[in-house]
Amino acid sequence: MEEIEETLLADFAAMIMGGSTRKTFPLSSTDLPDEIVVDILARLPVKSLIRFRCVSKLWYSLISGSPFFTAHFEHTRLRNKRSTSNNNSEDSHILLIPPPDSRDPCQMLCEKTYVEQARVENPYKTRLRGCGSFTILGPCNGTVALLNFDICRRLVHMHMWNPIIGQFKSIPPLRCYSADKEIEVCLQDILIFGFGYDGSTNDYKIVKFMYKQADSSPSGLVQVYSVRTNRWRNIEASNVNIEPALVVSSPAAHNGFIHWMARKTTAGKDKNWRETIMTFDVGKESFAEMACPRCWDTTTQELILVALGVANDSLCAIVKPLSHKNRGEHKRCEIWVMREHGVGDSWTKQYSVVFDRRISEIVGLTVNGKLMCSGMDEESHEQWLVIYDPKTSGCSLVRKFSRIHLCAFFSFTESLVLLDYR
Repeated sequence: MEEIEETLLADFAAMIMGGSTRKTFPLSSTDLPDEIVVDILARLPVKSLIRFRCVSKLWYSLISGSPFFTAHFEHTRLRNKRSTSNNNSEDSHILLIPPPDSRDPCQMLCEKTYVEQARVENPYKTRLRGCGSFTILGPCNGTVALLNFDICRRLVHMHMWNPIIGQFKSIPPLRCYSADKEIEVCLQDILIFGFGYDGSTNDYKIVKFMYKQADSSPSGLVQVYSVRTNRWRNIEASNVNIEPALVVSSPAAHNGFIHWMARKTTAGKDKNWRETIMTFDVGKESFAEMACPRCWDTTTQELILVALGVANDSLCAIVKPLSHKNRGEHKRCEIWVMREHGVGDSWTKQYSVVFDRRISEIVGLTVNGKLMCSGMDEESHEQWLVIYDPKTSGCSLVRKFSRIHLCAFFSFTESLVLLDYR
């Protein structure tokens, strides 16, 4: 790959200058239409494109523009989808973020080989400072949103981050609670955030809303941040179809929607909970409900939906038995895939997975459909990040951590988003 990149760099640089430095390359800059050059560049890795910006002002402007970001990510997404069958993609990565009080850098691994590719800035150490808790939203098109809840000041500090290019964008802090309320009163409301992409306007947005802990009813306004305008807007909750629910999972962004696994009370005297998926249309800025996989007996509720994710360019659900039914030597779960987004009947069970005792908890899904888990080495009893491949039933101990429950892990597809941010 490196030799090909260097050859392309030499050839394209010669074309831009109006000639060729290689006798075997007869084309000049007038022989290739601009759209062909753009199409070739859009197929190259991010790190190569960062270097190629030095070729000329024209290339710098081209590669640093939002339209090229979109074209490049679409090529990368389709290439990942095609290479899933042979596990041959090198455009997806796993980022390991140490605990908030650690001074260690983040580790970026190749999802294909688990080899460390780079050590990158630890955002806990350099960006997210102050008292409070931390949350990571995403990934979405190769970026994540970092949230620092500063309860003392009733603020949420945020950054948008593209780890592959090391670029951050500061987001205006959001006042999450009234300053005249006691902290104990504030904590009675549950803050929910989501991060997604609107392809119709090429805009990234963060949505924030609250639920009352007592009855799971919406509380206050829905607030939406837009990267294009760099400001927050208030929306009346009654205007966006938000309904009472208990959000019980991290959000998953896919196809212009943000998804949360939620539980709602059923009508009638019994008021039983039922599983559902709550969605937010990033473009229309409205909420709706989506059907869950039909994978359990509604009377016994033996199986529960524990996480949503995106793998192989599809919305996925991880389903497992209730904890008291899942004890013993083996643990199991199911992976369901929504074949057609928004169509409840398109949920299909793709894998039934049985783990051995080394696996303690499922962390999430990788871009290519593997399970990220926390686990323990049976001989040393050390804690590890474990990658389980449901296709082969292979289990790989990837990295050792002393406090794995405080670490953050996510898998993402590389992109150029935020390259144009200053």
